[in-house]
Amino acid sequence: EKLEKYLKRKVRDGVFPGCSYYIYCEGEEYIGSVGNKSLIPNKEINSIDTLYDIASLTKLLVTNVLVGLLLQDKKIFSHVSVMA
Repeated sequence: EKLEKYLKRKVRDGVFPGCSYYIYCEGEEYIGSVGNKSLIPNKEINSIDTLYDIASLTKLLVTNVLVGLLLQDKKIFSHVSVMA
């Protein structure tokens, strides 16, 4: 529920048009979708059936690895909670 509210707020703030997520934790599955899968030329609502191309996944994975390395090398610092 917290994640869903956070993601909806980020969509509303224009950080990204939409996303789908799947989380498996301690035997529980959390599946959801927020926002839009496209904005141009027409706004299309996102759904859990929306498929993303591999380029979208690649950007996410590479960015997370690079940020992790920068944090590890103390070249950037994090004092913000993502879920705050």
